[in-house]
Amino acid sequence: MRGKAAIGVCRRAGTHGVPTFAVAGVSALTPAEVNAAGFAGVYTLSDLEPDPVRSMRYAAELLTKVGERLAPTLIGVFGSSR
Repeated sequence: MRGKAAIGVCRRAGTHGVPTFAVAGVSALTPAEVNAAGFAGVYTLSDLEPDPVRSMRYAAELLTKVGERLAPTLIGVFGSSR
């Protein structure tokens, strides 16, 4: 995960009390950097498939799996507010 835009969006959401989760192919951030940037978490395709070629080939399936991992967290964060 790179770029100022993602961190800027995260910080802006944080000012409104909205937790932000990043989904990326790969992240070079350490857990301390993730916290410092304000992200509630980072989910990467490379956690599921470290081979970049296979990760790109099966990106749709991997994104589905990442979504399945992220969903319980989102339900826990946003589900109680309804």
